[in-house]
Amino acid sequence: MNLAGNNGKSLPLNGVLAVKIMPDFGTLRENQAAFEVAVAYINSGESEYGRSILAALRDHICNTGEQKSVQWILPTVLEILEARKS
Repeated sequence: MNLAGNNGKSLPLNGVLAVKIMPDFGTLRENQAAFEVAVAYINSGESEYGRSILAALRDHICNTGEQKSVQWILPTVLEILEARKS
């Protein structure tokens, strides 16, 4: 069911539109959760939004230099973003 003005992008949930929210970044745990959200979007067909989360996560990790995220998450983020270019 489409509501006026939503262009079919969000489905109403009990009369409320579902809104895509950018996950929080910060600690390794938050970054891992954001990564998992991004992958879930990609796997569900919302690849553009999932890639936007991954790009934002990449930028956050590179800007903060959070060591554990650089070591454990960033390589996979970069790999996925690179693979999705082709």
